[in-house]
Amino acid sequence: MVDFRYHLVSLISVFFALAIGIILGAGPLQNSIGNVLQSQVSDLRTSNEELKANNAELEESMALQEQAFDEVAPTLIGETLTGQNVAIVVLPGVPDTEVTATRARLEEAGATVTGLAEINETWTLASQNSFRTTFADQISVYVPTAEDGADTNQILALALNSLVRDGVSVHDTLVGLMTGTDTPMMTVEGLAEASTAVVVLAPNVEPSTDETPDPDAEAQQQYTTTTYTALVTELGTRGATVAAGAADSDGDVVRTLRDSATEVSTVDSIDLNIGQINIPIAVATELNNGLVHLGLDAGAQRVLGERTEATAIIPGPIEGPVDTPEEDQEEPADEPAPEDSEG
Repeated sequence: MVDFRYHLVSLISVFFALAIGIILGAGPLQNSIGNVLQSQVSDLRTSNEELKANNAELEESMALQEQAFDEVAPTLIGETLTGQNVAIVVLPGVPDTEVTATRARLEEAGATVTGLAEINETWTLASQNSFRTTFADQISVYVPTAEDGADTNQILALALNSLVRDGVSVHDTLVGLMTGTDTPMMTVEGLAEASTAVVVLAPNVEPSTDETPDPDAEAQQQYTTTTYTALVTELGTRGATVAAGAADSDGDVVRTLRDSATEVSTVDSIDLNIGQINIPIAVATELNNGLVHLGLDAGAQRVLGERTEATAIIPGPIEGPVDTPEEDQEEPADEPAPEDSEG
């Protein structure tokens, strides 16, 4: 059995160690510890001030670069698209500021922007799969270029191509069906006239940072990117087409187009003046039967394109409507079918 003397010695040892710690902390080590902590705080304060200064310098440099590109823009793109009609297709998720800036740069280059076709999420949502299939089958008779056996996404792409290339004035029924149901595929602003080129604006898709990503969300994003990539590719086979957006992640349409070596000109970094200036340059290159990839992200051939003047012949207006008579066809169902998943 442990006697009382053992406990007494242990207790004395504890108090002795505590006393030594207090004495050293209040005496010889006090200044040393305080100096170390003060030095670390001073270093952190200095580093923070340096980072703030560097950040301010970078912001000022970026602002000056943006100003420089803005000032040189008329020389690079002025009158390069004079007489050309350009339609803009906007995919879901593109900021309004980028749409407005794109339109302004195209007009600065001399182009007439015929209007906007804004794609709705119905175009790719997994829950609307059955509805899209039925809808595409029913509108195919109004799509002049749709062939027997065309799948859902191809029919929708060809329908969009007809509207932006020919103008909605010759596709009254088709535009009504694409925009007028309870679950519209798209909304239209303008687009009355035929276009010689199409610019597709794609969103910047940020990679997921979740440690356990939602598999349904990942599958939806992959399907959306694949579908929109196929849409742009189809538009590219029908005439001059430029895809503009971001290209710094696998979910970006522009990045996917570049990786798959699709014959469609691309532009990235459209949130900057350099990207917006590159859009008219790419359009002019396409109209001259060229191919170019411009910007700062992966797959770009050049940071800034060369001044290029479009020489393509502008097509004349299409005479009369080309829609199949509406009364002879069945209207697509307005309500979406029950939820279904993409296969």
